[in-house]
Amino acid sequence: MGRLKLVALIAVSLLAASCGATSQEVVPGGPDGVLLQYDTEGGFVPVDWALRQSPIFTLTKEGVLISQGITDLRYPGPLVQTFMATRLTEGEMRQMMTLIERMGLPGITEEHDDSGSEMLADASTERLTYWDSNGTHKYSAYAPGMGDGQPTSRTAALVEIRRVLEQLSFNGEQAEFEPTRVRVIVGDGGLFDPDFAEELDWPLEETDISGWADVAGNWKCKAFPVDVLSRFEGAHQAMVWRSPDQNSETLYTFVVRPLLPGEPDCPTN
Repeated sequence: MGRLKLVALIAVSLLAASCGATSQEVVPGGPDGVLLQYDTEGGFVPVDWALRQSPIFTLTKEGVLISQGITDLRYPGPLVQTFMATRLTEGEMRQMMTLIERMGLPGITEEHDDSGSEMLADASTERLTYWDSNGTHKYSAYAPGMGDGQPTSRTAALVEIRRVLEQLSFNGEQAEFEPTRVRVIVGDGGLFDPDFAEELDWPLEETDISGWADVAGNWKCKAFPVDVLSRFEGAHQAMVWRSPDQNSETLYTFVVRPLLPGEPDCPTN
């Protein structure tokens, strides 16, 4: 299957999920037709690094698996992260549903395993969110699979689901995920490498960010149509932008990435 055909198929699948039309059984409840989402948070990291984090995997009810794109070793890395989309087969979707059932995820509302914190510090928490007709089901674990202790059965299942999602993301033919909206976060508290920093003029037509949503202290956030990406073409993570106020010497750091299905416009925690 060619790249353009796969992209068209993915677009049709996402549209069908949002409209409720599908060729296979759809379980209602998830935002934007999402079945499950796997993400990570925490650890002792700079604020701007944390704000760059995105769901590792997003699986729609139509069988489209969206994963983080592969990054190379270039430094500084590109400002805008890419994502890939893979269409799962019906058998692979059944495999995922079997793993979710075995984990007992549909039977819980929210549960957290913090046992890993007794052995490890400065690790992250991994979380799996699943939606069905009964609502939202979340399971998270601190440093799953990293300690020497015996994990709980659900945490072991969490690690297995991540392993399978990683495998499935490479099994089929991939196409670059094409977003419809983009999250833009800007702040003057970013940490950047002065050896690589480039000072550029303010990139947006909108110069007043006072009405944007507050996130992580003095950082501001707003979602834009996808064409805003053209403003950051070729940008890397060490770039800084001069204030639109000509009387200010403040240098701003931008965090820009596509919004995935099921994500809010701006971080909520």
